Amino acid sequence: MDVRLRLQVNTAIDSEPALVNSSPEDKAWFVKVEMSNPEEVKGLMDAAAYKAFCESEAAHH
Repeated sequence: MDVRLRLQVNTAIDSEPALVNSSPEDKAWFVKVEMSNPEEVKGLMDAAAYKAFCESEAAHH
């Protein structure tokens, strides 16, 4: 995945790092970027796919 530039950094997590655990999908984003090929987003996992992947990996170890 190629990223052209960093557009925005979330400084809120600098002063309130607990947001990473309490609000991971809302207030605790790290950076916002512009992708050179937005179609690559389709290859990323959503929360359900990532959970299934982790469970599958754990079953193999």
